[in-house]
Amino acid sequence: MLILLLGLSLAASAHAQSEYYSVSSNKLTHYLGIALGGGEANRLQPKNDAIKNKAGAAAAFALHYEMQYRSWMWGFGLEGAYQLLMDQANAFSDGFDRLDIDGEMVNYEYVYTAYKETTNTAHLRIPLYVGKRFKGVYTMLGVRFEIPLMARYRVATTMHTQGTYPWSISPVVSDEINDFSSLGFYPKQEYAYADTYSEKMHIAPFVEVGYEFYRTDKVNMRVGAYGAYALPLSKMADRKPLADYSSIDTNPKTQTHANMEQHIAWNPLADSDKYFSAPHRLEVGVKLTMLFNVTVENHKCMCVK
Repeated sequence: MLILLLGLSLAASAHAQSEYYSVSSNKLTHYLGIALGGGEANRLQPKNDAIKNKAGAAAAFALHYEMQYRSWMWGFGLEGAYQLLMDQANAFSDGFDRLDIDGEMVNYEYVYTAYKETTNTAHLRIPLYVGKRFKGVYTMLGVRFEIPLMARYRVATTMHTQGTYPWSISPVVSDEINDFSSLGFYPKQEYAYADTYSEKMHIAPFVEVGYEFYRTDKVNMRVGAYGAYALPLSKMADRKPLADYSSIDTNPKTQTHANMEQHIAWNPLADSDKYFSAPHRLEVGVKLTMLFNVTVENHKCMCVK
């Protein structure tokens, strides 16, 4: 929204100071440009009831080289991009058969009533594009390659443990009335966990439509709305369980709540068995671009023989 307002204000200023050059050049011109964009970013996987994808955010800064001939334009660039992605898993539980502190068989469960994950990613992008102008309005189609630089996720969840015995009608649960912590059944508590992970390379077709609101023989300025759909270039590796209990002491005589808090870990949702396959990403937003004419003029030599 700030970028859009900035674009509109620059448009008003430009129209007040200079006349728009509507005549396209009949010669090939070269431009170097800078661009700033941002908007909303989401992970996507249709028909997956286990995951709720929430609206995140995206921002990018780009350098472009562009060529223009008449009403056509084409070019490539280098972008630094950041995405904030948010996901939420529906309530779920993991159960394991084990012996309790008295040596009796019990189905021990870790029950999650809330599970939220926030992911921060940074990418280096290489866009290639072609476009066309018509009376100031332009349309651009392209594809960009996204190389991951950094990916970090943070989990915030509410979990409790409970046990179901062969003879019990309902699970044994610790709550405000009954405290069974001494038996290894711990009440609801909030947990947090953060770590880095290996993000995949993506390829993203994109489209951009906008208005070239300022054009002289030296500077072009445009503002547009864009959408990009990113697809992973590699298939999902072996899917991991979302929660990792491998480091927890499962001996009921020695397991403590402190041990569970310290050693339980969570794998990133994007690499977990909650996803059927590697998720796609959708990004939509607004982009402001400024181009500078760097065409070298060839002057004919007026020589006297």
